[in-house]
Amino acid sequence: SLLAVGTGALASRRSLRQKLRQRPWRRRRGRMATSAVGPSGRDPWTETPTRCRLEGGSSKTVGAWTGIEQIGIAPKPGGGSRNYYLAQGLLGAQEVSNILACVSEGGQYELGPDTVDGMPTFEYYPLQDGQWMDERMRSVLEEAMETRVLPYIRERYSCPTCCVADILVRRYVPGERRTHGVHFDGHAFVTAVLGLSDPATFEGGLYLQPGPGSDSRIFPRIEP
Repeated sequence: SLLAVGTGALASRRSLRQKLRQRPWRRRRGRMATSAVGPSGRDPWTETPTRCRLEGGSSKTVGAWTGIEQIGIAPKPGGGSRNYYLAQGLLGAQEVSNILACVSEGGQYELGPDTVDGMPTFEYYPLQDGQWMDERMRSVLEEAMETRVLPYIRERYSCPTCCVADILVRRYVPGERRTHGVHFDGHAFVTAVLGLSDPATFEGGLYLQPGPGSDSRIFPRIEP
């Protein structure tokens, strides 16, 4: 299974206050038109994608984290590009194990219609609108968020007032949700995805799609 914890909305404190006042709009997401089969005729849902393994990187110390930061480049169809970043070792092996123990319990997952595809979400929010909803997850995740993930985001995106607004857990297992369509995280200033599963144990995973066609998809290799 693929289990990912996303800091789904790292917004400025002012934006977070506005967001709390406008809660009905919290889960609205933009949509991007995409073709089911790319120009090459490849079907992205039936063929095993090739994961992009970034090479090199530079040593970086931010807050309580010291590790390797790698930078990937996603070309835009109209010219120019966007960067995405892979920070290795933001979570320790024991922290990943503790988080997996928490998220493996199925009772807290929501089954309402997803805002992207209308299918059951199989998701839950340990932290929502800046407030912890799951004290067990708080005990295993808060220190990493406050001393490693958040300081890294603040420095990388030059936003010293960023704060964690939401943490979202999604579950992808046989018989439940298996895909998630293209969408924009329009409610987030920055989205950080923390991989919890060994990439060798599943196919697919998180992808970035800078262009309208499925052939532009980039599958970063995210280690737990």
